[in-house]
Amino acid sequence: MRVKYDPRDISRVWVQVSPGNFVEARWRQLGQPPMTKWERERALKALASRGRTERDAKAIAEAVLEQRAIEEQGAELTMLARRDRHRRRHLTRASAAAPPLLAKLVADRSPPDKLPEGPLPYFETEFLHGRRR
Repeated sequence: MRVKYDPRDISRVWVQVSPGNFVEARWRQLGQPPMTKWERERALKALASRGRTERDAKAIAEAVLEQRAIEEQGAELTMLARRDRHRRRHLTRASAAAPPLLAKLVADRSPPDKLPEGPLPYFETEFLHGRRR
């Protein structure tokens, strides 16, 4: 028999029943998640590294789902780390861009004794974001 499959989704294969006619065959347990050929191979390697030699569909499916959860968690952490780096980017630029003389002047300046009378100056970003009119 001739069997064809798509490596991006091995949950179904096509079996040739007669020349030019293929029939789709699906998982025996339909509750199993569809998976790629590469996910299955990684799951088998992960099971083997833990000393488990069984190759039953349930153990493979559980290993694939476990690997997907690890990948999702890693992607989320990577996304958070990238966002935090982006938020801190201005800090490193400001400290590296300040000339030494300006840094010395700012360090030598003493804080004012009291706050000025009247309203405090606003930031331009408050206007840009529509917080002040």
